[in-house]
Amino acid sequence: MRLPSEIDQVLKHECGARHCPMTQRVTSTLGFTADDLRTYLGTYWPRSFVESHTIMRSLLNNSVYRDTLQHRDQIRIMDIGAGTGGNLAGLLWALREAYLNTGRVVDVVSVDGNAGALAIQKQLIARLFGPQVQLRVVQTVFDSRAGLERLLPGQAGGNGGGFDVIISSKFVNEFYRTKTAYERNSGMYAALFGLAERRLLPEGVAVLVDVNDKCAGGFFSEVLNREMNEYTCASPEGLAPLLPLPCLLWHGCCASRNSCFSQAVFGVSHSMLPCYSGSDLCKVTVRVMARRPFAGLFRLGVSPQPRYTITWSPWGYDSCGGGVRRQYDKRRYTDGYLLESAV
Repeated sequence: MRLPSEIDQVLKHECGARHCPMTQRVTSTLGFTADDLRTYLGTYWPRSFVESHTIMRSLLNNSVYRDTLQHRDQIRIMDIGAGTGGNLAGLLWALREAYLNTGRVVDVVSVDGNAGALAIQKQLIARLFGPQVQLRVVQTVFDSRAGLERLLPGQAGGNGGGFDVIISSKFVNEFYRTKTAYERNSGMYAALFGLAERRLLPEGVAVLVDVNDKCAGGFFSEVLNREMNEYTCASPEGLAPLLPLPCLLWHGCCASRNSCFSQAVFGVSHSMLPCYSGSDLCKVTVRVMARRPFAGLFRLGVSPQPRYTITWSPWGYDSCGGGVRRQYDKRRYTDGYLLESAV
């Protein structure tokens, strides 16, 4: 995907964004300086935009979900670990493209610990979306899973009522980076699912996106999958998966509940990339969840395929069919993260 030209120009010329990969330093953004944030805007913000934009467009291709939002007078969003707002902007852009922001107020509660990042986010959202998006930023530092569980429910109050979308992008990994941190904070994905269960509207969705390198618990996709299954076992009447599509269709008979590696890959190009680089690749783990009754309705808007591709590697494609994954397949099946069109 090419970053929309309007956004590209705002980042480059108004925000001074520049592209420069930060390797290990990007694993914790809480202490980023103003200079760090400009580098982040030109390097990682476009990736976050494309990830959430692609996921939301895929969800909106489901006729059941799209019809639900079309009948809402107001759309309410909560963003946890929001940073400079790349994932929020991608979500809002997808709503704009689907004309779902027309005549509706979009109310957003955005939570992060970095005041500088929140200030940039506020500037960008106002510049790109105007007064139709009512953004309330909340600076809150979470130092642990216990801190998240203690503080976040109070920040989720907003103007009252539930949320249509609760999103958290590349947030939890910062709490799992060392063996000690993982042991102290393990269960953070499940805690976010628990919060979403309490605060989502009946037809709302929870979107979790994270990086997919390794921590003490394994690859982040394996940790997320394991914690999702722990959560669904502990809360059988709570949330159920929508994406990846194999999880929607075969979650109950999954043969890889504790060790499933999956990875969505998205491409993004923009003017801040070096001239020799055609595009930047985003490799992330994704889970989208909804209340169990709505997940059943969402499934009615999906035409099931026998197998889906859930990750790519140089050795081939990993796929899932009937809850059973297959590694290093030479055939590429339907993308397990994308609903191409409404049915």
